[in-house]
Amino acid sequence: GPLLAAGQQAETERTMRRRDGSTFLANTSHEIRTPLNGLLGLGRLAQQPDISEEQRRDYLNQMMDSAESLSGLISDILDLSKIEAGRLTLETQPFSLRELLASIRLAYLTLAQARGLTFAVEIDPALPAWLFGDPLRTRQILSNYLTNALKFTSQGGITVSVKALSENANGSVGEWVHIEVSDTGPGIAPEQQKRLFQPFTQADESTTRRFGGTGLGLSICRELAMLMGGDVGMRSVPGEGSSFWAELPLPAAPAPMAHQPREPRPHGAGHEALHGRRVLIAEDHPVNMLIAVAQLEQWGMEVAQASDGRQAIEAVHAAASVGKPFDILLMDVQMPVMGGHDATRELRKHFSAEELPIVALTAAALISERNDAFAAGMNDFLTKPIDTPKLHQTLLRLVGKR
Repeated sequence: GPLLAAGQQAETERTMRRRDGSTFLANTSHEIRTPLNGLLGLGRLAQQPDISEEQRRDYLNQMMDSAESLSGLISDILDLSKIEAGRLTLETQPFSLRELLASIRLAYLTLAQARGLTFAVEIDPALPAWLFGDPLRTRQILSNYLTNALKFTSQGGITVSVKALSENANGSVGEWVHIEVSDTGPGIAPEQQKRLFQPFTQADESTTRRFGGTGLGLSICRELAMLMGGDVGMRSVPGEGSSFWAELPLPAAPAPMAHQPREPRPHGAGHEALHGRRVLIAEDHPVNMLIAVAQLEQWGMEVAQASDGRQAIEAVHAAASVGKPFDILLMDVQMPVMGGHDATRELRKHFSAEELPIVALTAAALISERNDAFAAGMNDFLTKPIDTPKLHQTLLRLVGKR
């Protein structure tokens, strides 16, 4: 009867989902293996005792490329699984798309020039100075499009164009922003175009090879745009190039009160501001500790180490009692004996956020994690792998003025 049919259909859907899931796993594990094998193989080569310094440096540079590619891939997989579980929440805040585009231009111009390509950004004068939306996720859509365009364009150039529209492609009236990335790459055959934005479980092997991986980036663009209430699409002429676009509902926002246009600081400025400052780092992973300590010492900071929250609390009290208090504490969230949140709550009974700034270091990028960190009394929050310029800015902001 009808009941049986419904039951069968649900079962079929589950089987399909499982099969999609295993295709997904097969695709992604293949994807992860590539940079991982690169890292391991190059690492072995770099360990050889009898190679030149130049050769070693070359291996290390290639290892960095593999590591960055692996890191990006893992972020993508985490994002997609969060989206599928309905756990990805969007922020709504005033942001300047013009500023975001300027910083993207800086990042991608050098990459394009290195490949002998032109890179242009065209902005509609009617685009409002400030918009309401999620700057991080808007940037992610753009970056995914640009990374693809760079990968497949060997001559000519790439153009980003941004327009303000009063209705979208489907005729919905509102404040829309149309973002488009065009390239002069090889173009994409019509039968492959249909597959590109699909949940990439359905992409076939050849698409995978041709489009650098699992098409994860494009699936994420589509999911993010849809979460925002927007849409994505593409046009392509084989032999001439492709354009990928996103239309997002981003209403105009008033300029936030505190905003002064930022002067780009010369890199390397501000080291003297950190010189001689005392920092305690609480981290239970020896390699993470090694990297952090080396970086902080390069900036002239005095570094003390703790491997769990309990040790961190003892170190803070000991330093304060001999009149050499720490200027800042970098606190891993997950540690044995006592975690970062508990240690912070404990320390906040004795030291205010002004007296002892505490920055959370965490491997999880969920918004809820950030809220937990602030609830525990932390001043700020950095996700691993720690981004060096971001760490530097955070330290300058919290310590540089003291």
